[in-house]
Amino acid sequence: MSPTVAVVIPTLDRAQTLRRCIESTLACDPTPDELIVVDCGSKDGTREVVESFAPRVRWLSSDRRSPAAARNLGFSATTADYVMFTDSDDESLPEKSAALAAHLSEHRRCAMVHGAIEVFGTDDKMDPIWTRRLKMAIADARERGTSYPALANTCTMYTSATMMRRSSVDAIGGYDEGLATYEDWDLYLRLSLVGSLDYVDTPSARYRIWEGNVSWAETAQGAIEVATKHLASLPDLPSHEARIARFGFLARLAASNHSLLRAHEARSAALRAATTAPLRSLMSHQVRRAAIGWLIPRSIRTERRAPSHGSMAP
Repeated sequence: MSPTVAVVIPTLDRAQTLRRCIESTLACDPTPDELIVVDCGSKDGTREVVESFAPRVRWLSSDRRSPAAARNLGFSATTADYVMFTDSDDESLPEKSAALAAHLSEHRRCAMVHGAIEVFGTDDKMDPIWTRRLKMAIADARERGTSYPALANTCTMYTSATMMRRSSVDAIGGYDEGLATYEDWDLYLRLSLVGSLDYVDTPSARYRIWEGNVSWAETAQGAIEVATKHLASLPDLPSHEARIARFGFLARLAASNHSLLRAHEARSAALRAATTAPLRSLMSHQVRRAAIGWLIPRSIRTERRAPSHGSMAP
């Protein structure tokens, strides 16, 4: 008997993109066995959009505003063997469900599988530059690996391009509802401790760049919260792996605080990273930049801040 697949789509006031998201999900071959939209209090006709797809799509109301809480609620309402969490401003590609489900079935130790992504903008056209950049970033990520230490500093994974094994998500307790953003990075880190996280080349999702993306400042703050959480309770790892993980989180703390113009916090994290792994610190632009950032006038640092459209990765 073939494993069943569920899709959970959390949303808030995104009726304009939600219809395309649902249509693309239903166009997957095979069509997912369950599709639940978790509406976190929308005022823009979201429920009407969802009900136009009934009974193939189920609308679930929630007063939980965080993506983590909404995803957990949707997950608890499903029973399928495999689950995909799709953002309501993204779209699925036709081969996604079959290819990702096949990989999970063939690789029993795999907790999550990630497909290829296309990037598109407000004009609904693929952005060849961003798509090429993302393809290169994912190639680098595959080479680095997806172990816990490897993910501690850089994580190139996108929720809408993934499929997870239900038992693996259950094993780690789902998403951390105490995190406002970057709850996906935290989930991937914990999933890596119970199974492998794999990449496949099958085109699986279209990631939208638009004004509705989470801002870069929110993602930087989210990265700080996730890194701080894991530094406070590193898992039981071999000493070498624990040192790599600690360095990764400290480097991420340094970079994120630097981007938020918190020079003292950035320098402090950079110095801790240098103490943890001196040679790695010398090679890390994140650590070097944060360590000397306090020497640069604030006005210049402000001009060098990240772009406003949000982060392209956890």
